[in-house]
Amino acid sequence: MMRLEKTTIGDVALLKITGSISFSDISTLKTSLHRILREGKNKIVVDCRQMDSLNSKALAIFLSAYKSLEGGTIAFAGANEHVTRIFHTTNLDTMFPLYDTIENAVDSVKS
Repeated sequence: MMRLEKTTIGDVALLKITGSISFSDISTLKTSLHRILREGKNKIVVDCRQMDSLNSKALAIFLSAYKSLEGGTIAFAGANEHVTRIFHTTNLDTMFPLYDTIENAVDSVKS
């Protein structure tokens, strides 16, 4: 079961994901990302430190949100080995920067 928590650090939206993103969580994830976009945030950091895994539908939701950012970015921080491998295998690490820490990710997307 996935849990989401959204906060902001300056002009950066921080989306903390806890647990595994299952197919039944896709609607919640999509709604949360669309809400962030409607708020005018185009810099998003996804806190993956407590995220267990994600699936292809979740990747599609992140891609869709990314295409709507208009000059912004989505970065992922603190991803475990499994999640990092998914980004590398799909070559999405070329689109979505991966960082070891929240601080590094926020500093990078701010500039």
